[in-house]
Amino acid sequence: MTLKIFLEVVELRTKVASVFPFAIGVLFSIAFFHEIHWLNTLLFFIGMLVFDLATTAINNYMDYEKAHSAVYKYEENVIGRTGTSPKLVRNMILGMILFVLIIGLILTAKTGLFLLLMGVACCFIGIFYTFGPIPLS
Repeated sequence: MTLKIFLEVVELRTKVASVFPFAIGVLFSIAFFHEIHWLNTLLFFIGMLVFDLATTAINNYMDYEKAHSAVYKYEENVIGRTGTSPKLVRNMILGMILFVLIIGLILTAKTGLFLLLMGVACCFIGIFYTFGPIPLS
């Protein structure tokens, strides 16, 4: 998979929608608590961004797998249009989720189990928002 196809599968252009609330949260933390833990913040940002990339890739993968129209599947969806292996996309998604899990475990070790519970809840919502028996997207 080329970088160009990867960026299209994860729709990098849409990630500003994730960065803006993150920036607001960082600014709130600085203003309200008068402190910020930059290493934890950087780890969280990387995990958040990679998770967002993964959920977008899941959405494109599921759209490809569940497509009812051959025109959509092979001419509009990035996976079919570029001839990218669905197995490669699936493995890429699993790799990104594993990477996010590792970051989450590092942050949990640094901050406590409450963060793990929040992270699991957020990841559950994020994944099942785009994938599952009745996806919301």
